[in-house]
Amino acid sequence: MDEVAIEMLAALAELPDAYGVPVQRRVSERLGHEVSFGKLYSVATELEDAGLIVGELVPTPADGPRGGRSKRVWTITARGRAAFHEVQRAPTRALPA
Repeated sequence: MDEVAIEMLAALAELPDAYGVPVQRRVSERLGHEVSFGKLYSVATELEDAGLIVGELVPTPADGPRGGRSKRVWTITARGRAAFHEVQRAPTRALPA
């Protein structure tokens, strides 16, 4: 699991029913560099395929800031929480000096 996937699981554990912008901001903050939306959505697809998160298109109000365009909301699954906790418990490897 790459660092973006790990941080996306972490973000979704903290932000229930979150969508692209808040997740992208949280992941970018945690990694210390900008993560593109293309990368974020690619990782989200992989996490969904693995059953670690679920995504759902949610309608928005026609008179709202999105003009009625749906947004994709992600939720971490129990399997995703277990995978995230497993990664947290794994010993870190020392980097060569």
